[in-house]
Amino acid sequence: SEIIQEQQILTGGIPAEYAGGSGLVSKVITKSGSNDFHGSVNYYFQNDSLVADNKHNTSSGFSAYDAAVTLGGPIIKEKLWFFSSYQKKSRDTDVTNATTGEAMRTVNRDDKLGFAKITWQPTENDRLVASFFNDPATISGSTSATTLNNRDQRQVQGGDNYKLDYTRDMGDLRVNAYAFRHEGELSTYAADLSTRNDVAFRNASPAPTTAMRSQGGTGSALATSRNRDEIGFSGEYFLETASMGTHTIKSGFSISENEYVEDSIVTGPDKAR
Repeated sequence: SEIIQEQQILTGGIPAEYAGGSGLVSKVITKSGSNDFHGSVNYYFQNDSLVADNKHNTSSGFSAYDAAVTLGGPIIKEKLWFFSSYQKKSRDTDVTNATTGEAMRTVNRDDKLGFAKITWQPTENDRLVASFFNDPATISGSTSATTLNNRDQRQVQGGDNYKLDYTRDMGDLRVNAYAFRHEGELSTYAADLSTRNDVAFRNASPAPTTAMRSQGGTGSALATSRNRDEIGFSGEYFLETASMGTHTIKSGFSISENEYVEDSIVTGPDKAR
């Protein structure tokens, strides 16, 4: 949210230029630097003492904060600008047994959001923008009280995004070319690496009891990476007529390559995959 300048929500019949958007597209314009230095510092904090008690259920304690800093300005006035942002979000959630009210564990989630953007305008008709964004996050376990501690899993997710974008205006014609790369991860690991996945239940009927599920652990891990490379080109021609009004003619193409890599690991002497 610290890097968003403008956001548009498109619904219904999505224009052909938004390939892959079937019913809803969110279009975000990020902030840029200007000829004046500008920035901000934000800090938000909340915990369970600052909200009303839930009288209908066992409330879990929590503590959360959200801190961010932004800075933008000129590198060369009228030619080259920068904008950057860093945001850190953290939340600790206490998980309690819904029946006894006893504490089971505290789950921590950490999000780190980094953004950098450089805009170069060598002429009034040419603009080159390079941007970087990443959003790594770690979640130490499940906030569900039905997940036993010995079978809890932690999660690692997020990734890096790079984009290079060039625009040129030639009278009534505007052309754009871009290159984009995404490197992402969504992996789950055993929260407690000392436990082993030596007791498993598959299609059990009747369902295993809590005492049965308390045996063994979640010693398996599933590491996945999801990468994408894309390049695209588009053109817009602005046509103004005396009798038929003003029109915009658009065309373009894009090519993308997606890569999905999965590595499943089970604990044990052979660390089977």
